[in-house]
Amino acid sequence: MLPIFFLLQGPPGTGKTTVIAEAIYQFIIRGMRVLLASQSNDAVDNALERLASTPEIRAIRLDPRRRKDFINEKDEENAEKLSEDTAIQFYYKSLSSKINDQQAGWCNLEKEASDYDADLRNLNFFERDIAVLIKELEEKTKERMSYSEKQNYFEEELKKANDLNLSLNDDKRNLTIFKQTLINGEDEQFFLSESQIDLINIEFKKLNSEASKQWMNLIPNIPLESSNKEKNEYIKLALMNIRALSPIYDELTKNVKSQTTQGSPEIDILKRKKDEISKKLEDSSISEDDANKLTVELMDISKKIRDLGKGINKIFEPDKNQKGILGEFVCSDIINNKENAIKTIKYFIVKSNETLNRIIKNLEEEISTRTIIDVNDIDRQLKSIKGKIIVNDEEYKKIQKDINQKRNTVINLSKKYELETADDVKAIINKINSLKSLNSSLQQKDKKLRDDWGDSLKAFQNKLGQHISDKQLIENDKEYFMSTYLTACNVVGISCTADPRSLSDKDFNDFDVVIIDEVSKATPPELLIPLMKGRKTVLVGDHRQLPPAFGENESSYMELVNEVQESDNYSQVEKELISAENFKKFQNMVTASLFKDYFEKADGSIKATLLTQYRMHSDIMDIINQFYENRLICGIKGTENETRKHLLNIKSLNMTDFIIPQKHAYWIDSSTLPDGSPFYESKIGMGTSSCNFLEEAITCELLKKIAHEYRKMGFGKGKEITVGVISFYLQSVKKFKVKGS
Repeated sequence: MLPIFFLLQGPPGTGKTTVIAEAIYQFIIRGMRVLLASQSNDAVDNALERLASTPEIRAIRLDPRRRKDFINEKDEENAEKLSEDTAIQFYYKSLSSKINDQQAGWCNLEKEASDYDADLRNLNFFERDIAVLIKELEEKTKERMSYSEKQNYFEEELKKANDLNLSLNDDKRNLTIFKQTLINGEDEQFFLSESQIDLINIEFKKLNSEASKQWMNLIPNIPLESSNKEKNEYIKLALMNIRALSPIYDELTKNVKSQTTQGSPEIDILKRKKDEISKKLEDSSISEDDANKLTVELMDISKKIRDLGKGINKIFEPDKNQKGILGEFVCSDIINNKENAIKTIKYFIVKSNETLNRIIKNLEEEISTRTIIDVNDIDRQLKSIKGKIIVNDEEYKKIQKDINQKRNTVINLSKKYELETADDVKAIINKINSLKSLNSSLQQKDKKLRDDWGDSLKAFQNKLGQHISDKQLIENDKEYFMSTYLTACNVVGISCTADPRSLSDKDFNDFDVVIIDEVSKATPPELLIPLMKGRKTVLVGDHRQLPPAFGENESSYMELVNEVQESDNYSQVEKELISAENFKKFQNMVTASLFKDYFEKADGSIKATLLTQYRMHSDIMDIINQFYENRLICGIKGTENETRKHLLNIKSLNMTDFIIPQKHAYWIDSSTLPDGSPFYESKIGMGTSSCNFLEEAITCELLKKIAHEYRKMGFGKGKEITVGVISFYLQSVKKFKVKGS
């Protein structure tokens, strides 16, 4: 219950206007009439603005006198909303808005009920749908495994076919090179396959078996652990050994033949011919030319005889490599039984040729049994399987997506209905059923009103909308219903400095509650009229802010006192009334802070202080908190760096950091010039107005830099940043407004 007298202290940014508006609303719905007064017109307008769209509030703003040079269009519009000229129109608008909100509320209840039903359907089918989807997922997984096995099979088959085809082509090419090697007797760079070497090795083993009986090393044995490359080298070595037999045979045959020609008729004929030439040379009658010819012929015959003699005496001896091939027995026969050695070597030459011919035949027959495999059919089946895998993967992803969507639906519903567990379907169903029951009761509660008056309210709202937009109808209503509206008004707003007759002329002589805002700035005489009108009073202010203003007019008051006392044009009564003593009494009365005295002495039960502020960044709050014993709390602490960020980076004159995003409050000393000399405020013309030109220059320069930085960030026309400037100097404010525009 509200006491007869209550004091509320509202430091900056603590929501004082919001509290006043809510208090007025609470008083009104309890059937009370409220007078809202303030030393400031803006304070009255701001509080009433919060209530303008509430039809329970029938408000009137009396004497809205404003200083037009310090009011923007929006503030002027708000001030005029509840003036006598526009109060009825805005009351109609609040009624229309209220009806619209009521109908929207009914529609929202219906939509909520529909949403509850949809959510319940999703949840009721959730378990079944998830089970079906999981089963489909398992089937797709099995299908995928089957396709993967088939893919692996066909890929393996394709690889085998390609390898066989490649192997066949390689074998054909190497066989050609191998045959060329045998024909040319030169070492060609063939590289036979394992299977080809195996076929060759079969025949070479047979040949080597016979050669071994003669202790010959004709064909080298291939070690089992040899690589294919090493095996090819062994084949090449075997061919070299076979080719080495023919030169040995030729040399041995020639040697034997030369030995059998010793003492033959050929040498005898040459000797006889030599003797004949010698006798002719002994004839003294032979000419010199004939003698020279016979001499040359004699030398030639002698040489032939020597050569034939050398061939007869030379014995063939195989080199180290040949000995390794022929073996000990054959080498022994070359010395002791050349005929037998020749016979053995010739046998193995023939045998080797036969072996090589069989090898060629066997290799050709083996290749002829192999054909190129057509891989097109395998490739076609592989592509078909890969296509099915792609389709399977897409279907699998779709099912997985559907499962995730179902589960996300449950998670989202848990968040929507503010449940801690994210997947408790039963808990969500219970919560929805509870909300659905509440929704049903709310709809049932308004059912009769809606059934009886729903259509009428809608029709009335439409008619009201047409009425509001018709200026002539509004003027008619003002003429006929303004007195009725004023009588029914339950909130009246007025400034403390307004003419007292503004209330009495409208028959506003008493109120259940009087709320006076900005009490700390008001003088006791300014508070007197509102205080006399109420049964209960709420004083709202902050004695830690500026007190009532008097000093700016003090000199004018003193001039008046001096003039009256020194002039003969005033009566004695006037001189006694306008005296220095009475001026001092008046000064004490108008400068005293009634709120400060009362608040500091009042009992705790009739006073309160708002201590949580929501306007300023904590950096700024810290500056004023020293006036409140550091009791102020920042209500936006968790979000202030985001909601109150200024983003600025401005350098000082020496290019060091000056304004940075992390700091939100700065002090700039304007008492001295850059050279250190002091700077003071100046009088403007012959009047009493003052100005500080250095502060003006600093402020203008700072505004330019702020504007420049914000333009760099992309702010500008259509995306603007507002900057407020407060100054003690009226002329400076006017300059800032002109330069800012």
